[in-house]
Amino acid sequence: MTCARNSPPLPSTWMPILSIICLIMGVSGPPIFATADSGIAHSRKILFFDLSKFDYWDNVELRQGEPKWIPDGTYVDQTHPRLGMHFPTVWQDEESGKWRMVHSLQWSPFKLMACESDDGITWNPLPIQDANPDGGKLAPNHVFTLPSGSGSHAYQDPNRTDGYRFRIFGRQDGEPVVSRALADPQHRWHEAAKEEGRKRYISEAVTMVSEDGVHWELKTGGKWDWGQSAWFPEPPVFAFWNQAKKQHTMLVRPGWGDRRQCIRFSDDLKTWSDPELLFQSDALDTNGPIGQYGMPVIPVGNGAGFVGLLWIFHNSNSEPVNSFNQFYGTMDAELVFSYDGVRFVRGMRDPFLKLNPIPEPGCSQIRVCSIVETKDEIYIYSEGHRSEHGHESSDQKKQMNRSVHYCSTRSEKMAGCIYVPRVIGPGFKPNPSLCSNPESQSIPTLNMVSCVFN
Repeated sequence: MTCARNSPPLPSTWMPILSIICLIMGVSGPPIFATADSGIAHSRKILFFDLSKFDYWDNVELRQGEPKWIPDGTYVDQTHPRLGMHFPTVWQDEESGKWRMVHSLQWSPFKLMACESDDGITWNPLPIQDANPDGGKLAPNHVFTLPSGSGSHAYQDPNRTDGYRFRIFGRQDGEPVVSRALADPQHRWHEAAKEEGRKRYISEAVTMVSEDGVHWELKTGGKWDWGQSAWFPEPPVFAFWNQAKKQHTMLVRPGWGDRRQCIRFSDDLKTWSDPELLFQSDALDTNGPIGQYGMPVIPVGNGAGFVGLLWIFHNSNSEPVNSFNQFYGTMDAELVFSYDGVRFVRGMRDPFLKLNPIPEPGCSQIRVCSIVETKDEIYIYSEGHRSEHGHESSDQKKQMNRSVHYCSTRSEKMAGCIYVPRVIGPGFKPNPSLCSNPESQSIPTLNMVSCVFN
């Protein structure tokens, strides 16, 4: 089985994309600081959010970069092109040197497919012969199925707790949960399952684990149930390791249908702190109601901080709300950052990952799922959709061709995110109001540098 590569956009399709995007920081080449007396240039690197390092703001302009989407990176999983790609997780395999990816064909049931790449851009299905998904294989690269359940991005645990490098925090409901509840008198749903049988609210947090990323198993109950008795969050769930605090950190929504972001902490992946509110709409969100669906995060600056991409759901429209909440709208991503991995700050409130033009993949929704840092670049892998949130199912019922695409942005040097440019220098336009006096073009203490991840 082969997958389509470099596929042209299909005007009628609405399906998710997988995107890589480089977070590009500053000017090409290393940052330079020149002393006024010696003229000797020294490398001096700072993170883009290290604004406390500046004693003066004169001749300094804070800007947000714009990653570039590369259509040639489009990837379509041919197993079922109309179903698409959900929650892609990408990593580099140390043994083979290859890039690997797993993604689900559906939101639910959660069906993981494996792929492989030489460069992280052009992908092929990766057959795993000894993988035996529940219900049988859909294709040679089908590696796992969670019946009546949904998953998320796979957290890569650097500590390999319990022997597993990869974990997916998921939810399961329906008959599998009812059966476990009936069999276990201590199960939180035991009495409800006996009295009422299968109900929509009978749901359970579960964990999917893997050592190599392509062989998966389901764990339930006890420490594997990462939820709480009165707390039932909806995917996506993201997690990262905070080396400074020696903590696993989970980013998750407060509950089903609740479009805010909470944060939780665990020292051992067995017990978790209570969810604490991290983000919701605030006084700076002046363009209408928004929701915050998910937020993948990576450490940057050798432990100096953290960067994330926050899913922003724009749900302001004139349609009456006839369900739990606003259900229709577009989605893009904002840049967020943190100094300690606990308190995060939203940046400039403008999309960092902007929607593509119609009818390109990602013209209605971009849902970031994986951020991978290489030696020279940072890739962002995203779902991309051609239909707004809430209209996906109706488009599928109309037999519209739904496919999954992989897109990518790359640059020769890291040059994006938020950066502070030189006032005078190649490739930058000085602020006219500050350069009207020629002498203002040479301030030794501010002949400074743009910021990079390092």
